[in-house]
This record gives sequence, C-alpha cells and structure tokens, in this order.
Amino acid sequence: MRKNNKQLKILKQIAKQLLLHRVWNGKNQESIANILGVSFQQYQKVEKCENRIYAHQLMEICQHEKWDIDVIANADPMITLDEWSKVSKPVQASGIDSSYSNIVNKFNKIDNNAYCNFYRIKKVETILPMKGD
Repeated sequence: MRKNNKQLKILKQIAKQLLLHRVWNGKNQESIANILGVSFQQYQKVEKCENRIYAHQLMEICQHEKWDIDVIANADPMITLDEWSKVSKPVQASGIDSSYSNIVNKFNKIDNNAYCNFYRIKKVETILPMKGD
C-alpha cells in the first residue's frame, strides 16, 4: 500500500490522542508498551509517527485502559485536550509533565516531525569530492 497524506493525517491524530490519553492519565510509554508486549522504544515510535499501530493493538490499549476508542480514532486531539482541561485535572505522575502547554508542545513536535518520519525522509548529506578530483 502506498503512503499518502490522508494516512499521515490519521496517523498523527492517533499518535496525538494516544500521547494525550497516556500523559493525562499519568502513564509512561513503558506502561503502554507493556500492554502490547513491545519495548517502550517501539511504542515511542508510534507516538513519533515512525511506526504505525495496528487496529488490534489500539483496541488492546483502549480495552486495558478503558479509553474510548471512538475518541482516539475520530476526535480532534486539540478539542479533546480543551474539553478535558475544562472539566478535570490530569493525573500527576512522577516525571510526566501533563501541563496543557507541554501537551500542545508535544502535539507541535509530532506535526513538525511526522512527515519526515512517515515518508522516511532523511537529512541529505553533502557529497564530498573524491580524492584526485
């Protein structure tokens, strides 16, 4: 299957929602990775849009954590964050900054890096002339 911008948009939405749900609920990447039976680095790549998450994995996380899969799959992450911030406070967990501004910064980072990660675009290196040229 060819990659396209529609898929990238969906991938970013899911990554942002997973990040939001995880941070808001005081979970670290390792705890979510454990649900899936993968390393935290593998799960971390999902939140960076480097790797895709399979439907069954998303369902597994949502069932285990009792998260609404419809929100993760269909809702705008900024709207979710705005709504949540009006009605509740995030769970405070050691080492996790769950402030509104930190989450928005992470969303922006996903947006800034997702295109290159999704299409596997690497930084172009300068080609040096060969000896004797």
